Amino acid sequence: MWKYIIFHLKSFIKTEKMVFILMVCCVLSSVITLCFTFGFYHHIEQKKTDAEIGIDGFDVESKDDERRTVTKEAYLEVLLGLDEKVWEKLSCIVFCGRFTDEVSDSPPIDNSLLVQYMPFIIRDGKLSPIALKEMWKKNGLWVDGDYFTDEQFENGEYVCIAPDSSIYDSFSGEQREWVRKFMPTERGTFIVGGKEYNCIGHYSMLFFSCEPMVPITTVTDDIYIKSVGVYYEKPLTKYQYETISKALKERFGDLVEIPELDLPEADSMKFYNTLLVLCMVMVVFSGTVLSFLYQYIFLQRKRSLTIYRLCGLSMTRIRVMYFLECLLLVGILYMVGVLTFHTCILPYFGKVFEYMSASYGWYSYSMLGFIYVGISAAILAVLIFTQTKDNIVQELKGI
Repeated sequence: MWKYIIFHLKSFIKTEKMVFILMVCCVLSSVITLCFTFGFYHHIEQKKTDAEIGIDGFDVESKDDERRTVTKEAYLEVLLGLDEKVWEKLSCIVFCGRFTDEVSDSPPIDNSLLVQYMPFIIRDGKLSPIALKEMWKKNGLWVDGDYFTDEQFENGEYVCIAPDSSIYDSFSGEQREWVRKFMPTERGTFIVGGKEYNCIGHYSMLFFSCEPMVPITTVTDDIYIKSVGVYYEKPLTKYQYETISKALKERFGDLVEIPELDLPEADSMKFYNTLLVLCMVMVVFSGTVLSFLYQYIFLQRKRSLTIYRLCGLSMTRIRVMYFLECLLLVGILYMVGVLTFHTCILPYFGKVFEYMSASYGWYSYSMLGFIYVGISAAILAVLIFTQTKDNIVQELKGI
């Protein structure tokens, strides 16, 4: 049987060159598109996963040794000048400030905890407090009292939330003497930046600061901002990151250090999904064209197949022979298509879509081949069964 199959394939290639070329192009294009779509889909899903568990914020560090340029006033001027889209789903902005007279040049003194911690959010172009009390309670970090109200924050009232007394007790020696200036006065108030604040609550977080937390609306505009953290409720978008980064770089230049983040563009996912749909449509279209080619080839071969029947060949054997003939051709072309894709196309697109290359291996190509050849076999089986008749007289009338 295989001798006749090979003979018929050679005869088909010689007598139907254009049809054969068309079939080769159709199979190769559908195989390459199928392979590309498989890897591209994997790339999109990985991008979605990255977005779901992605970066929700970033920190900007200041390198202004003179502490004159990177100030609260300068920072707020930049941030409040950005459009509202940047602040959608904003969780909080944290200014870590430091008053110039609070820095010690004495080697034993650790200045790392001498930071004015000022969290807030930007809402409708205004600075507003964030509800930290409930979150801190849940985490066991809240001791007692109340958090800032919107009115206290907006009106710039001199109220503060101070560290628990146990935090101050953790210091000793010269460090304890240095932080004494941040401890409560005899009246229970705190002196921050030369201003007196009434304490309304306590927290137990040594890792933040040994200084009380005050509304950002109460500190002077010239306070040096050591670092800024910008955090969102959802993963940070490329637009938000690049807009903030560009604005800060234009204002401060090398005086601020902004981390390099590789974030997906929001619109790119729509583009990817559209491209994926188009690839699937192309695969379906190629399969449809291929089925029509099968039918055309079958009609062209109908005369020779009928002659085989007259010579005594059974209908089942004819069907199997034609089925194997087409399947062999599709199988060979599939391997050629995979080889072409893997050596010529994947190296380029693997650089453009970073997760695509990881999708392929002998197992992936084998499974794709099983699916592709299996679908082709199903189409062939239906076509052969419907186009061939058991009655040889009817076959002769149809020639």
